[in-house]
Amino acid sequence: MKGAAVSQYREAIEHLPPGAMLVVHDVTWDEYEYLLEELSDRPGVRVTYDQGRLQAVSPLRAHEQYARVIDNLVLFATEALNLPIEQLGATRLRQPGRERGVEPDCCFYIANAHRIEGKNTLDLEVDPPPDIAVEIDMSSDSHAKLPIYAALGVPEIWLYDGKRTRMFELRDDIAKYAEVQQSKFLEPITPQVLDKFLGMCKSNGQTQVHRAIHKWLATLPQ
Repeated sequence: MKGAAVSQYREAIEHLPPGAMLVVHDVTWDEYEYLLEELSDRPGVRVTYDQGRLQAVSPLRAHEQYARVIDNLVLFATEALNLPIEQLGATRLRQPGRERGVEPDCCFYIANAHRIEGKNTLDLEVDPPPDIAVEIDMSSDSHAKLPIYAALGVPEIWLYDGKRTRMFELRDDIAKYAEVQQSKFLEPITPQVLDKFLGMCKSNGQTQVHRAIHKWLATLPQ
């Protein structure tokens, strides 16, 4: 029965146009994991699981474009600030014990980079979650994913909806996110900085955007 249900989910996902979303309820954790195996040849599809609720999104091409800009901005910033970094891209974050799983568009270890150096696999039952997770959200509501990230203990989330960025910091005392105006892990980066460079990539090539990022970094206090 598990295989039949997963085959139906897989077929529905295959027919999702870019930007479309599939939501299914009462999905078991085993079915979720089986579906992930079935989708191993579709790495672009983002699958989220929250205690029985499964959501699959077929990203727009712009998702990757924006994600790469953020990836490079964070890499260049850590180099300029002499900070360690481990970039995990769209690594799947899962905790079977909590029955939650999510795939950010990109994620980073900075303060905890030393704790995962050299590791080929990530086990959130043992390893710390990424310090920063990024959601590019132009067709679905990524705010609905915040409780999942909170349950996984991700300290900081950046959400970009195609027009503006919002940053959220996990408040341990209430296990919920509060909006902030500056990254805790990369202080020079604010929503306005992200908006500037993400906006540039809509009308400029990556080379021009990268040059603009380096020029901005050169103005930061050493």
